[in-house]
Amino acid sequence: MTSRASKIWKRIGIIFGSVIVLIVLVLSIGSWYISSHKEKIKNLIVEEVRKKVHGTFEMGDLSVSIWRDFPRLQVGITNVILKDSIIQKPIIQIGHLYTNVNVLKLLFGKAKINQLNIEDGQIQLLTNKDGYTNTSIFNNNDTTSKNESSDKKETELPINSINLRNVQFVLDDQHGNKFYGIKIIRLKGEFTKPDSNYAIRLNMDTYIQGMGFVTKNGFFFRKKYLSANWKEMHFNPRNGDLTFASSPVFIDHHIFNIGGGFNFSADSATSKLDLTVQSSQTTFKDCASILADNIQHSLSLYKLEGPIDVEATLKGSLKQSTPTIHLRASAPNNTIKLPSDVILDSVRFVGYYNNQLDVKKEPTDPNSGISFKGFGASWNGVPLIGDKIHVVNLSIPIINLKIHSEGELSNLNSQFNLVSLKFLGGHARLDIGYDGRAESVNDIIQNFAGKLVVSNGKAVYVPKGLKFEECNGAIIFGSNALTVNNLTASLNGNKVYVNIKGKASDLNAKNPVKSWLICDVHAPTLNLAYFKSLFGSTSSSATSSSNKSRPKSTKTNSSQLGSASLNIDDILEKGDFNLNLRSENIIYNNFKATNLISKIRFSNNSWTLGQFSLNHAEGKMNLHGTVIPISATRNNADFVLDFNKVNIQKLFYGFNNFGIDNISYKNIKGLFTSNLNLSTVINNDGNIIPRTTVGWINFNLSNGELINFPPLLSIQKYVFKNRDLNDVKFATITNKIKVDKGDFYINKMEIASTVLRLFVNGIYSPNGNTDLSIQVPFASLIKKKSKQESLEKTGDPEKAGASVYLRATNKDGGPIGVKLDVFKKLRKDEISERMAKEGILQN
Repeated sequence: MTSRASKIWKRIGIIFGSVIVLIVLVLSIGSWYISSHKEKIKNLIVEEVRKKVHGTFEMGDLSVSIWRDFPRLQVGITNVILKDSIIQKPIIQIGHLYTNVNVLKLLFGKAKINQLNIEDGQIQLLTNKDGYTNTSIFNNNDTTSKNESSDKKETELPINSINLRNVQFVLDDQHGNKFYGIKIIRLKGEFTKPDSNYAIRLNMDTYIQGMGFVTKNGFFFRKKYLSANWKEMHFNPRNGDLTFASSPVFIDHHIFNIGGGFNFSADSATSKLDLTVQSSQTTFKDCASILADNIQHSLSLYKLEGPIDVEATLKGSLKQSTPTIHLRASAPNNTIKLPSDVILDSVRFVGYYNNQLDVKKEPTDPNSGISFKGFGASWNGVPLIGDKIHVVNLSIPIINLKIHSEGELSNLNSQFNLVSLKFLGGHARLDIGYDGRAESVNDIIQNFAGKLVVSNGKAVYVPKGLKFEECNGAIIFGSNALTVNNLTASLNGNKVYVNIKGKASDLNAKNPVKSWLICDVHAPTLNLAYFKSLFGSTSSSATSSSNKSRPKSTKTNSSQLGSASLNIDDILEKGDFNLNLRSENIIYNNFKATNLISKIRFSNNSWTLGQFSLNHAEGKMNLHGTVIPISATRNNADFVLDFNKVNIQKLFYGFNNFGIDNISYKNIKGLFTSNLNLSTVINNDGNIIPRTTVGWINFNLSNGELINFPPLLSIQKYVFKNRDLNDVKFATITNKIKVDKGDFYINKMEIASTVLRLFVNGIYSPNGNTDLSIQVPFASLIKKKSKQESLEKTGDPEKAGASVYLRATNKDGGPIGVKLDVFKKLRKDEISERMAKEGILQN
């Protein structure tokens, strides 16, 4: 290199270095100036913003950097908050906002912000129930000449690009019942102005909480991840129109082509939504999931397993009601599961959904409908053709479809593949139709109707071993319903008259409603001993048979009406069985009663007695509770039992002494009125297992007598050796007793009898844990009163005067023994303290 060339390059280097130094110097001066005047600049910004808005504006730190975006100066602001004075929630809240500035242009007043970056922020546009909106803080009172002079400025593009990260946008209009919630994970926007409109390119990843045009109807795009790269968007600032060409949009990783536009005008007449959505080889479930909850609810009645092609339009006002939706779906070969659990395969159709059948009415579920054209399918090998199928009023769907079939009663086992109900013989005629209405997604369509007329039929309900013979009547059923009208039969040897209604769950629903069966039975005489199988668990053979014999799919069971059988089995085997029983005479071992009226629900092998009333032991008994199996031979029973003036001796006899060993029906007389709230364990014969009962007993015993009662007779070892305690009459006794594992915790009660007066409290235990405190007033020991006087209560043990205190125990498991309790130990020991602590004893 020549010396001349070397000098030229040296000069160029000096010039370039000088420029760099100059730029750094200018940036440093700018940075220094902004840093040294930070508070002044912050106050100026706050003051200018407050002049333009009717709210409060706050900002945090103001920072500058010459290196992050060299050769431009980066200026950042943290903790920007803008609030109104009414709702007092931030309209704008930004964690970090920054941009770059050309310092030289800034010094000459010609600076322009080309890029705006916002991180960790939220924008909340809120309207309360009274119609006040927090955006009113932006209203400018001077709307005359300023508006006209600012038209030109409004068309100028303020920035060229914007970057957002972790920014939440919420529009919550409580007055208009609207809500839009979008979390911007990442957004990069570029803006140009080739003409009077803005050209926009948006690349974004967002999470949509939901878009609710009418919040009570649910939200479109609820909890959806949306990614898109829109390259052809246009915004007209004069009328508020935003339009965009159809582009691929990933919604939860599935591609939808979405195009159309919005109008963001404040005028509700011109603000609008106009979208087209198209997707090929998608699933019905994916398409429905982007629609509002109420529409999903209606469409979820139908399950399509294979791919479909979908086209949809959404049109409406952003400020008014639900948009109008037109949807077209086509499938050349698909599988459909109807809400009645009928499975149709080899399905071909073109389906249409419209939520505004009557254009004069608002788009709503009652104004919605689904129609099919060119419908064809196979149902268990039977070809079905639907020239025109309509489902209207999706609030209470009306369905129009007709099919037919026939079969003999003995052949229905193979046709329906029933497991829980087996037909053994008889003659039948079967007609099937599908024409009517459905209640909702969680209810079962009632209009898939079948009528089975049975003559001299025989059947068995396998899970509970109930045998039906001499059956005559009509069985009306749907793929999800069962009704029996005026069926006469012999049920386990008892002549019965039966009416039945039932529904099965939608087995294909995500959260199916459980099946139920209501059975009204009238039996003039009913021997409950023949129904012990009801206490036992569901037949294991039925369950295992169900698992083995049911078809895996309709394609492998084309000769059977498999879908209907699954629903009938679902009703009878897995559903809630509600038995309404009426009988004039009831017999069960020692128990005899009349005028039985009961409502019993069987669910998953458990019983629920909603009502159970009868006349027994010269009084009336009402019972409600539950019985739940805990093993093959035992059942937990929780019940509330009311007795009204029942002969207690007959009561104990009928209930086998309630499982108590030390007292029987031979020891007690009187009229018993009581409320028992107890939990216990019973075996499959219906007998109470000792030492399993817990709960409370409130009782009133009038005209009471104790006859040869061992605990009372044992007192004669110490007192009343010359008195007859074999038959003792009592004044009315009232008390509340805690029962715990068969032990009776007795609050202090006064017992006034023809023999003596005493006060008793403590624990009476058939299990060998008896520990009773017995207070016997001296007056009762010494002075013999008339019968009427002896049955008059004092009501207060402290007013009974000097007394003898006894203690009755059988802690070693032997017979109850009574001894003197000179120091009243029971009232001070741990048992008494525990009873008081647990609230068993009452003050």
